[in-house]
Order: sequence, then C-alpha cells, then structure tokens
Amino acid sequence: MEQLWGMIRALQMIVLSVLIDIPIPAVCLLFFQGCIEIQNIDIMGGEELNEKILTLEETDPLNQNFEMFGFGDKTFMLNSGSYFLIQLLMLVHFFISIIMQRICTSYRDFKLAR
Repeated sequence: MEQLWGMIRALQMIVLSVLIDIPIPAVCLLFFQGCIEIQNIDIMGGEELNEKILTLEETDPLNQNFEMFGFGDKTFMLNSGSYFLIQLLMLVHFFISIIMQRICTSYRDFKLAR
C-alpha cells in the first residue's frame, strides 16, 4: 500500500505542477488535461451540494492554467467536489460502528446480539 500511495502522490505532484504559470507544449497540455479530468471525478456531486449549503464568495482563478483545468476560483471548498461529503460519511460510519460495538458488548449474553 505504501508504494501505491507513493505513486498516487507522485502523479498528483506531476499533474498539479502544470498549474504553475509556465509555457507548456501542446502534447503535454493534452495529456495533463486528460489526467486532470480523471483526477477530478466527483462521484457524489459534492460541488452542487456545497453551492446550495455554503455561501462562499467566488473569486477569480489564480492564473489561466487553473481556469483551463477546472479550478475556477481560489476557494478550496468550491474546488474540492465531494471531499467534505466523503469525510462526513466516514465520520458517521465511525461513530455508528462504535455505538453498535458498545451495544453488542453490553448485551453479549443475548443470542441476538452475537
């Protein structure tokens, strides 16, 4: 797993290095646009939820490359997609599992709790 996470981190650093305002060859630009599209997959539609719940001020992108790759402003919450929704679901799952474990251990004498 450590090698997998290292590879993912390296890929993110390579892809996000494109956002620095330097001239990029056209072939590299097409490759990086494909990588950014894969990286920005939002499986839960978190952007729409963030826009409905939060009222954050929209800002201009840092430079032209940010806008081209789908980072329309400087606000992390608006660019993060489902990140915070997934974190919330993980916390809920954690607390439910703790509660269920305590209920089952307190009623361990009953056959149904096993």
